[in-house]
Order: sequence, then C-alpha cells, then structure tokens
Amino acid sequence: MRYAMIGLMLCASAAAAANDEVQVVDEKNLSTLWVLDTKRSPPPKYPVQLLRARIGGCVAVATLIESDGRVTTRGSLLTQSNATSDQQREQLEKAAVDAAAALRYDPAPANAARKPTLTYFTVGYAMHDAGRPPDVDAVKARCAIADFAATVTAKLDRAPTR
Repeated sequence: MRYAMIGLMLCASAAAAANDEVQVVDEKNLSTLWVLDTKRSPPPKYPVQLLRARIGGCVAVATLIESDGRVTTRGSLLTQSNATSDQQREQLEKAAVDAAAALRYDPAPANAARKPTLTYFTVGYAMHDAGRPPDVDAVKARCAIADFAATVTAKLDRAPTR
C-alpha cells in the first residue's frame, strides 16, 4: 500500500505525542465517529483534462481528521485507474488529495471528546457511458482497503515508542 502507510504511522505518532489519542477506523465506519459537514465540504473536482481524455478511476487518500474537524492528508494509499501515463495518474491523485484536504467534519455523539481519527477517504471519478449515469460507488469500491483499521493498529502497536 505505497509508502503513505509510513506517513500514516508518523502522523498518528505525532498526534499521540501531543497527548491526543488517535482513533483508527475504516472509511465505511467513519460515520460512527465523525459526520461529514456537507455545507463546508465541496464536492471533488474532476480534472478537465482527464475528463476529456476519458480517464477515470478511484483514489484512496490517507487522512487524519483533527479534533477541530479539519482534515490533514497524507497522500494516496491506493489508485486504480485507466490512466495511460504517470502524469495522468499523478493528476488524478492530486485532485483526490485536494478534495480530501477540503473536507470538514463534525463529531458524532460517540466522539464527543473529538479525538483525532486516522482513516481514508475514497474519491471516485467516473463518466457517463452510453447515456447512463456514472456508477461512482462501483468505481470507489475498487479502492476499498480491506482491514485498514486492523492493519494500521497492528503496525502502530508494533512501532517503537519514545
């Protein structure tokens, strides 16, 4: 899962060092801790050049939701696309990272203490095909990260402490 997993661990360690307990949760279970503020979170932008070239796919972005609901991004964890060049893939990833960084969250009742949370956010880029609307959820499903929370927690538990 790319080198971003290392960044995730460093990010979580830094927050823990600041006496904040970091929660780790999969994207699908995030709503138990944080609720997306749709009024303050703009929708992802589809890069025009990629849309014209019919480049689509999904990008899972490593994120840390801070105690104030702002998001710190740590880069892409997983990218699945039909990009034909590194430049197109990087453009898709940058758009997804920018989209994730613009998100804002409110704490759910189970997270009244507003504990920082390590998770990932998936952005799907899909086009209309033969008059049918795009199935963005199906595209995003290709970037689902199985056992994200368990993997990160296990790595953090094994990480040396200072």
